[in-house]
Amino acid sequence: MIKNYVELDESGTYPMRTGANFVVPAGAVEVDFDAIDYALCMFVDGLWEARPAIAAPAIRGGTVTFSQLPDGAIVTVTDIEAGFDLATIAAVDGVVEFELADSAEYLIRADAPLPWMPWEGHLTC
Repeated sequence: MIKNYVELDESGTYPMRTGANFVVPAGAVEVDFDAIDYALCMFVDGLWEARPAIAAPAIRGGTVTFSQLPDGAIVTVTDIEAGFDLATIAAVDGVVEFELADSAEYLIRADAPLPWMPWEGHLTC
């Protein structure tokens, strides 16, 4: 019978790889459902928990505001058409705010240290 499993990082908390096989690899955790369902979770005290996620920003006109970001968060703004990053902005007191002055399509990504899940979105101005 095929078994689903998740291989965890060195801390034994965060999924690194998922798979299915007749034998669960040493150190992996067998799971009941499709292993990919566990990719957004963390393994704490023998239980699977949802990882916290960065909230979507408020967008008003061309102004983008992230608030309540965790410590160590950064926001990267990429001009999709030009194909390069315009800015990487570190959060100050949990806030990042910037204005997109030019008409273009942007990729905006907010990242933070583990256990946080990033937020990513496309914005056309």
